Amino acid sequence: SDVMSGHSPFIQKVEIQRQERILGFIEERLERKTGVKAVEVGIGIGLFARACRGRNWDYTGIDRNAKMLAALGKDFHVVEGEVPPAPAEVPEAAHDLAYSSFVFEHLADGTAGFHFAKELTRLTRPNGLVVLVVPDALSLGLEFWNLDYTHRYPTADRNVTQILLECGLKVEKIVRYKGP
Repeated sequence: SDVMSGHSPFIQKVEIQRQERILGFIEERLERKTGVKAVEVGIGIGLFARACRGRNWDYTGIDRNAKMLAALGKDFHVVEGEVPPAPAEVPEAAHDLAYSSFVFEHLADGTAGFHFAKELTRLTRPNGLVVLVVPDALSLGLEFWNLDYTHRYPTADRNVTQILLECGLKVEKIVRYKGP
């Protein structure tokens, strides 16, 4: 959390703008526009939580990091846990949106990725959305491993798409970007 919060004001502003673009994409695809329930796995420093609040969405965050939970838990509903499985207090099939940003690449392998995506799917209502933000290991090359020593699973369009399709999801859009 210290590293994430320690970015320059410019980088923080760019990250907030990126988050808003992602939320704009999500809003266009939501079946309902009011009373939206969102669950996030991997809460980071709360950018997604704050964007949800700005839209009056009901937000729940799940994370295993006690420091991040303590910081964000002052203002948002957060639950300690590792996914899968989702903590028992997070209801099944109750969310319009399951969201996870920069978590998937930290999983052990594709099988763990499948179980993670399947669990996000289990948390969403029928016709709900599962949104993953992952780095593209192919375009990053060796930088993928240099960015974060905890990267374990090299995510790319094809392998992530295969996992999502195996989970019964439909891939609506892949957005490629490099950096913020």
